[in-house]
Amino acid sequence: MFPNALTAPVTGITAGASTLDVLSPKLKTPYSEQATIAVERQLAKDMVLTVSGIFSRGVDLYGTQDANAPALGAPFTYKIDDANGNQVGTYTTQVYLNPRPNPAFGAIYTLTNGVSSWYDGLAVTFDKKFSHGFQGLVSYTWSHAIDDGQGSSTNAVFGFSDAAWIYNGQYAFDKGASYNDQRQRLVVSWIWAPEFTRSTSAFAKYVVNNWQLSNITSITTGHPSGSETIHLNDTPVTGCSTAPMPSMDSTELPCSVPGCEYALYAGVPAGELPPDQEHPLPRENMKLG
Repeated sequence: MFPNALTAPVTGITAGASTLDVLSPKLKTPYSEQATIAVERQLAKDMVLTVSGIFSRGVDLYGTQDANAPALGAPFTYKIDDANGNQVGTYTTQVYLNPRPNPAFGAIYTLTNGVSSWYDGLAVTFDKKFSHGFQGLVSYTWSHAIDDGQGSSTNAVFGFSDAAWIYNGQYAFDKGASYNDQRQRLVVSWIWAPEFTRSTSAFAKYVVNNWQLSNITSITTGHPSGSETIHLNDTPVTGCSTAPMPSMDSTELPCSVPGCEYALYAGVPAGELPPDQEHPLPRENMKLG
């Protein structure tokens, strides 16, 4: 084991163990750079307007490379069809058609650094302090989140998912809007606590007064999602079929298609992509057609 190299799969265990997860010896701790600048103006004794600029950058975030990935093969041109099956363009890209460098192993996933993220935002907040039984807050945020294909959920934290990137180890190629990018967000909240009577009787205290009515309303734009779909009815080699994320172990012909959320792999009959496997266009830096 590390730092000694394995010359062959470990015997006496299942073949699935030939896929390895390892850490880069140069692995570093990710960190972030953050800055905020704000200007605040009092409009009245109980009203304040604040304008804030927000910046955040993630540095040396985790990414995964396959140390035993096959080399890219010759370019292949895919036809791009619309939802009705009509061709609207083409997309040419190299595909992984070559065998793995070490056929004794499948993927050797190496956790590395190299992924970056950026967040820029402008926030405008109007705050009315509680007075005369009323308190309110209106907040509007414009922002843009960009990353190198960091992904989300456990993949962004624990790594070991090379299927999140189009080309093995080339994180910057996937630079585009983050999965959690949300350009605009408006939040309105308020509390109304009226005083109907100044009486100090028990009836006024427990029945008439001391009621509150509150509301929180959020209006937001959606997260990135392609409105067009790519139908991968072409296959670069006989035997390949469209299917979700291949395992590409040593028993399969690796033929992943860079540029798509889904990949191609060998081992099942070729056929058209089922409707429930349609998927959005690649990240926004890719130009199709």
